[in-house]
Amino acid sequence: MVVSTGAEMPDAGRREPTMTLAGWRRFVDSAPASFDLLAGGQWQVLSGEQRGRYDEARISYHSELVASTSNSPGCSPGVRGKQIAGRCVLISTGPFPLQQEWAALLATLEGALRLHRHKPGTLPRLGKYLHQRTGGMIGSLSHLVRAAALVAILDGTEQITRKLLDGIPVDHAAQSRAPGAA
Repeated sequence: MVVSTGAEMPDAGRREPTMTLAGWRRFVDSAPASFDLLAGGQWQVLSGEQRGRYDEARISYHSELVASTSNSPGCSPGVRGKQIAGRCVLISTGPFPLQQEWAALLATLEGALRLHRHKPGTLPRLGKYLHQRTGGMIGSLSHLVRAAALVAILDGTEQITRKLLDGIPVDHAAQSRAPGAA
């Protein structure tokens, strides 16, 4: 297993946030995040330093999993933004219905997880719960699952469970949609 040290990247110690033009360009131009788990118990016998680099690489991988939706073409202000918006048709979308599409989304998201003890099928089995927590919104779901994956790596459990998800806060929009929210 080879874990990138970042030495081959320019400005390896500093990554531009994606909300800056340079950061967005680097994100768009880079290959999609990928990570292969070590087979069997190989990860358990890594030295402390190797395990730290391995876990750091998995944390980085999960941190870069981004689900995005947008309802405003031409986010740039001014003439250019108006020109871009003039070429687009606004399609208003809402939450995913609690149907087959939601189950397929959960299965796809679960397939991207790189956790050693995660039980396949857990996210689809928690479909109704996850829909209630996130209001069926892909961004809220992505945030919740990504945060749970990071916690699972950091605490060593290596799996996402209902108990773990219960302890992860959801974004403001999802909380305000929750039953009984003020």
